Amino acid sequence: SSPVLGLLFFIQAWFLGLLMNGFMMPPEDIIWPIRIFAYALPLRWQIQGSTYILWAMGDHTYGGTERCVFNATGEGECSQGFFCPDAPPTSCYGETGEEILDSFAANYSCFTSENTVALCMLYILLFALVCKLVYALALSAVRGGKMVKPPTTPRASPTTSPSVSRSADPSSPAHPGPRRV
Repeated sequence: SSPVLGLLFFIQAWFLGLLMNGFMMPPEDIIWPIRIFAYALPLRWQIQGSTYILWAMGDHTYGGTERCVFNATGEGECSQGFFCPDAPPTSCYGETGEEILDSFAANYSCFTSENTVALCMLYILLFALVCKLVYALALSAVRGGKMVKPPTTPRASPTTSPSVSRSADPSSPAHPGPRRV
């Protein structure tokens, strides 16, 4: 009922989603009762879907990388299939979006080079639906399951006095007739 408490709960849920989205630690390293938040909160799915859309959709190539050259024995200069001649190996992520996402996924579990955009959107919509259902049930419990009804007492018109009833029909006995001066 308090706006301050609502704001505090929102900040707490946002911060929990930020901690549990796969940047800080993989969900597999979180103990089970708390791991549920890593799968239920929508920030992880939003990051996973939007990074795939940003990096991997389309035929984009990013400069600064070169393909590995392998010799006849299969040994080459690199292990990932690409290298960056002007950057250290820790700063070389790949030439395509899928390679970049795979490089990020080595350290952060919220990235993947698989197209999971539809699944991520489904999880986010499911979360919104569950929140809406919980809100409706909580509102129903607060109201005691009763619907809001309009007031049943009739209101008096401001132009008429409640004690004097006058009819609009001049032949009516309740009509006072013409005034005489």
